[in-house]
Amino acid sequence: MKEIEREDVDMPLRRFAILLSVCCLAFTGNFIQYQASALALDIMPMLEINSVGFSTMFLVPMLAAVFFGIPFGLAGDKFGPKRVVATCFAIACIGGLLRIITLYSYPLQLASLFLIGIGMAALSTNVVKTIALWFGSKTDTAVGVYYAVSCLGIVASQAVGELYDSVRQAYVIAEIALVAVTALWVIVDKNLPNGVNPPSEKPALNTFLVAAKNTNVWLIALAVGFTLSSSTAFAGLLPQALESGKGMSGFAAGNMAASVTIASIFGCIAGPALCAHLKSFKPYLMIINIVASAAMLSVWYVEGNASLHFTLAASGFLSAMTGPILQAMPVMMRGIGSRFAGSASGIIGTVSLAMSFLLPILISALPNENYEIDLIMQAACFATSILPIAMLSKIEKEQPA
Repeated sequence: MKEIEREDVDMPLRRFAILLSVCCLAFTGNFIQYQASALALDIMPMLEINSVGFSTMFLVPMLAAVFFGIPFGLAGDKFGPKRVVATCFAIACIGGLLRIITLYSYPLQLASLFLIGIGMAALSTNVVKTIALWFGSKTDTAVGVYYAVSCLGIVASQAVGELYDSVRQAYVIAEIALVAVTALWVIVDKNLPNGVNPPSEKPALNTFLVAAKNTNVWLIALAVGFTLSSSTAFAGLLPQALESGKGMSGFAAGNMAASVTIASIFGCIAGPALCAHLKSFKPYLMIINIVASAAMLSVWYVEGNASLHFTLAASGFLSAMTGPILQAMPVMMRGIGSRFAGSASGIIGTVSLAMSFLLPILISALPNENYEIDLIMQAACFATSILPIAMLSKIEKEQPA
């Protein structure tokens, strides 16, 4: 079947309905994961766990993407995103139900969160493919909206944490939302616009090899891994660094740290919007990541609440500007495009999330609670992302294939 311009296929309303659907899935998935953070003081005594046990529980949903990112990407290329995401979010709904009925069992809570993470793993590896099929040359802008809403889910989860009467009530509300957004996806999504080629009929191994043989895919995975690792470590350390290192109250430190997440929402949208007017990605990505790492580093050295707020907001805004563009890059590559974007996203997700587990642990362990050195290492980690970016083959902005 002959490929036709995305702008000429299907109704625009369907495009934005699908974008709304993936945004709702991302919002709810992040809301559920960060719900644990907002309810930590209730959950830890309830499960009789320490901070290490809680950190493990908090990170379990992300493990699903490490284990299943590549298989889910292959499945998306083979069967289309709708079936893969719908099936995995149905599993996530089962995990949400298990979480409600096993409130006092730590092993079963871990299992339930892993099942919930399966849904997010399928979504993260197939979202770029889904968006590219419907938005074409505007893929990076739509991906930016997706990531902004993801950040909003984190903020919302932390904002309403004090409003629940109990942990069970919080989990029930989250489960209702999870079932609702899963149903919305099933109703709204459609694998392909009318007239667009169907998913690849090559064997799954072949689709993986197409993506795996593309050097740019691995370089993007490393770039995303360095930025994600640094951002993860920064977000985890910041409240205690401000409280212990700068003498702030826990409440003030939390509010300061929240400014990073809020600013990142706008960065996710501004980055692709700015990039849309550029002919080449590499200089833009390298400059922004260098400036973002400098902002991250300067947090420790600025004085005064107003200056600190501004620096934190700048750090969050700048560090979020390049993520959506890097994630959307595979669909713009010759030989990858939307046809093999699932496999490419699976590789990028698996590598970057594995790095985001290992590098923050290493960064936090080496300074031995020296917050200044810790922040220097985090900024250096973020800046290191320019090395794989500099090695990328030339990728000009073009209509995804």
